[in-house]
Amino acid sequence: MKILFDNAATRATISSTNENANYPASNLIDEFLRIRWQEYHTGSVITIEFDDPEDIDCVFWSYSNAENIVVFTDTGAGASEGAYGIELTSSGDYLTTSDGYMVGIVPASDGASAVYFDSVQTGVTHLYIWIYGEADKTYLGGIGCGLSTTLYPVVDYKEGYEDNSIIASSPYGQVAQNYIDPLVVDSYNFVGVNRETLIDIRDKYKTVGVGGKVWVDLTSEKHEFKTPMYAVISAPFQSAPMGNGKYSFSLSFTEAR
Repeated sequence: MKILFDNAATRATISSTNENANYPASNLIDEFLRIRWQEYHTGSVITIEFDDPEDIDCVFWSYSNAENIVVFTDTGAGASEGAYGIELTSSGDYLTTSDGYMVGIVPASDGASAVYFDSVQTGVTHLYIWIYGEADKTYLGGIGCGLSTTLYPVVDYKEGYEDNSIIASSPYGQVAQNYIDPLVVDSYNFVGVNRETLIDIRDKYKTVGVGGKVWVDLTSEKHEFKTPMYAVISAPFQSAPMGNGKYSFSLSFTEAR
């Protein structure tokens, strides 16, 4: 499991080619996904220029209908959507970085996803996202990038929904509904964690807090099982000692839009 607590993209200037002026690239770091970026011509490059060099090992995105997405850095590393680490292809279109590193374009999955570099990219000043889709209709809701935290939840995690649909009923059984798409709610337990790791997670939680936005990826190597999620922390952090210097704690997340 990987969690991005600190989104480096919020410390950057974001621009793009072929953007619709009504949906600028700066929307990609708005806290609401539906305030989106959108292109007016197929084939765009989103450029994230960091205020200061950043260390990066992941890129997340959500609320997108893109057909193809690929990301790479000015350090020469590239990652294709759906791959854990760098994936090159021997056919199809290619992107070439300034140092000649070639990255193959592969299909993007629906809605949300994340990619990971095979090692931490240090001192990154520019991150590039190449996005392809139907002209005038391709959009992207939000992006997150930076250093992810790896955790290993126990298998009794809970997946559910928060359903805010409004219903009205009569004593005779007539029911009217104002349907609202339910929000994903996930809860994870972690056990056997040492004190150092516990403090690291606790401190990262404290920088965000309940209602703070994070990116969560339960199955970073198998997104067809469960896609990554843009979420809020929905419950306070709590831990308990287990003895022998080990601890348990839980984290709960609710889908954010």
